[in-house]
Amino acid sequence: MDIVRFKAVCCSWNIAAQSYIASPFYIPPCCSPPLLMLNGQKDCDDHPGSALQFFSVTENRYYKMKNSIFEEIQGYYRCLASSQGWLMVSGRNSDSFCLLNPFSGVKFQLPYHRRLIRSGACQQIALILFDQCSPSKSFCIAALCFPRPVFYMHGDVRWTEFGEKHRKYCRITCHNGLVYALTYTDTLEAWNFRNDFPEKVSDLNVSGTVKLRCFGTYLMESMGELLLVSRIRGGPGFAVYKMDFGRKRWVLVENLGDRALFLSEQECVSISSRNFSEVGENLIYYTGYDGIDWDGIFRVYNYKEKKLVVNIDEIRISLDFGEFPFWVVPNPF
Repeated sequence: MDIVRFKAVCCSWNIAAQSYIASPFYIPPCCSPPLLMLNGQKDCDDHPGSALQFFSVTENRYYKMKNSIFEEIQGYYRCLASSQGWLMVSGRNSDSFCLLNPFSGVKFQLPYHRRLIRSGACQQIALILFDQCSPSKSFCIAALCFPRPVFYMHGDVRWTEFGEKHRKYCRITCHNGLVYALTYTDTLEAWNFRNDFPEKVSDLNVSGTVKLRCFGTYLMESMGELLLVSRIRGGPGFAVYKMDFGRKRWVLVENLGDRALFLSEQECVSISSRNFSEVGENLIYYTGYDGIDWDGIFRVYNYKEKKLVVNIDEIRISLDFGEFPFWVVPNPF
């Protein structure tokens, strides 16, 4: 977040920030603590304003970022998904889509696709940036929408379906340069998007190891591992599994170690407390419904001690970008 604000001061500071980003001392966005994205500010006539509001868990403070592009951003009524600091949002009349970075102000118009606008149809995307420092050069979006996912390559004129026709998909994420898609029938697929058309490179049947639920299950990358996090019914509580590719099964993780997990429907992030001690160890930060309340809040669960340790209930805000606040990684590109 400091880099984002540093770049915005002036041209000279922007150049200095770019030099730092290119240095070996720079910690990439995927390793930085995410921010909780809240609703934006509105003017006295209840029109979209020129600011967005975020909450930093590590600093225990709010940030309000102002930019002229935010007036246009808040003309969009719903954030469908988030990945690597980029938001995929739908138009107010559900007739347009765009991919935008709320921190750099960069925006790309996306083609229309009717299945992306259905209620709850798209809440997850896997964004592949082929050039991390210049995302405008080449990127790919794999979006989860019922019943089959779709993808868009930068420069294409339309979305294209991929996946098996007889399967229904529930979760999607990036891991080690591949897109992993999980089906309701306990099949884990891996797709390579570095060619003109995605190629399926793995198809694992992991049935019987975890009972998948439509709600409260998260597929995410964490410190080189692929995790499946599932909420316990009647919560609060979680069960965390990691994929054992050799045994082709999900294995229960008893201890997260120095990891902290940030869970939301739009994006999930894993942070090491070795780099950021403020996030704590063995903690799960999550938003939304947990079997007790249904409110726009986030809570913190100690996975090792199996108990709720923080209940932030003062964040009860009517959101412009979805039903709940969600985590987003500050990305200066």
